[in-house]
Amino acid sequence: IRSIVAYKAAFTDIDVGNLVKKMLFGTAAMSSTLCYGTEWVCLNADDISGNENTAVTSWGGFSSLYDAPILKKTGINGLPAIQFSANSGLKRDDTTPSQVTACAYAMYSDSTGYWNQIVGQGHDQYWVLRRYGDQNKMTMHTQNSNEPLAAFDYGKPYVFCGVSRGNSNTVWVFNTDGSVASTLSSSCSQCTIPSAGTSKEIMVGWSTLKKNGEGFKGLIRSIVVLKTALGDADVASLAKKLLGI
Repeated sequence: IRSIVAYKAAFTDIDVGNLVKKMLFGTAAMSSTLCYGTEWVCLNADDISGNENTAVTSWGGFSSLYDAPILKKTGINGLPAIQFSANSGLKRDDTTPSQVTACAYAMYSDSTGYWNQIVGQGHDQYWVLRRYGDQNKMTMHTQNSNEPLAAFDYGKPYVFCGVSRGNSNTVWVFNTDGSVASTLSSSCSQCTIPSAGTSKEIMVGWSTLKKNGEGFKGLIRSIVVLKTALGDADVASLAKKLLGI
């Protein structure tokens, strides 16, 4: 026996075929498929059909808010990505987890605005992967912790990842070759997600407050969120999966 893979999910025929190719052809093929149905959130710009600048009114179970983001066929490193303005976003009704791992292959276009949330639930309530204020620092934000913080550059694509483990938070910024650009961990009184199971929409590109100037401004190629806290090595593997390497 060379390999065995089992999922607690019923795959489509296409996904079964892709899984077989992964097992037959190794690591390169294993990066070709992002979503298998076992993720809490899985958004991949490759799944959006349409022409350049097509309005994205729905994406992986999310629906648009106010101005819809648009499809850019060669948005990040020549690959499809969704462009968000300061007034566009997506939402999906759901409930809060007790732990979370969130990763996004994304690029902040510039330094304007505040917070500029990528994905999360609530504003200073539950969990959010977002920029810290108007700084070039990414945070895995739970309640009102505003920590930890990891530096990044505007106009450059990264995979941003955050994990909340119940008593500590960690944030990573991965370069597009899979190496770590910056990372930091924190333990604090608010480094927890309160009230698991609370009804609360998941927002992409905007926070619950939906304030002008606080929306994400840039490109998002993919997002994966899990209702579990991955270890460091598994986070690095997930980042590479989003990168396709």
